[in-house]
Amino acid sequence: MNGTEKFMQARNTFSPEGETEIFGHFTKKGTGYFLRLFFGKFFWQCLVFTLLSVGLLLFFIFKSDGTRDLSFAIIVFFNCLGPFIYLISVLIGIRMWKYVKHVVVTNEGIWTASYGHPLWRKKSFDGKRRFFAIDWSVYDWAELSGLFEEQCSVSKICKLNDLIMVRWDGEHPVRFLSADDCAAITEYGKSKLNPKKKKKRVKKPNGWFEKFFLREP
Repeated sequence: MNGTEKFMQARNTFSPEGETEIFGHFTKKGTGYFLRLFFGKFFWQCLVFTLLSVGLLLFFIFKSDGTRDLSFAIIVFFNCLGPFIYLISVLIGIRMWKYVKHVVVTNEGIWTASYGHPLWRKKSFDGKRRFFAIDWSVYDWAELSGLFEEQCSVSKICKLNDLIMVRWDGEHPVRFLSADDCAAITEYGKSKLNPKKKKKRVKKPNGWFEKFFLREP
């Protein structure tokens, strides 16, 4: 898989050999992933922050007597901070795409990959401790209480579907799957979910603050 063999094999370390039945190996669609990476909620947050910083800088320039003090340097720093964080976020997202695009569905559950936090090191799939550690997470069928299909704003534009997994610790989306892939996983999940744990999904409406400032998972 273009250099991801070791990464794919790392998933098998969680299960005894020969006991895993793979239903399907699915891949997220790059159109939705990169559209959200470049122009998603984080882009608009950084843009608003930068525009406010630029406005503050212009106000300082017009109101000052021509001297440049520490406050001017601080304002210039914040002008550069938004674009810098956005650029780093995009570079990380591009680098991680070859891993996080994989979704493997087995008789054990739904396997997805994600990367860790940049501020501390954790064990990666290759056994080494590093920042932005890549590793597998399994959403066990015994823990899941429901599977649902929906479309976020980006998925609607790209005509893709999102799979929402409901577990004891909340909702976990797998975004940017094709409609056929999403339907196949949902149908397979019907035979694996515990009927006693199945619940209706109740979505809590978010206010304008949550919608703009909380990043989508």
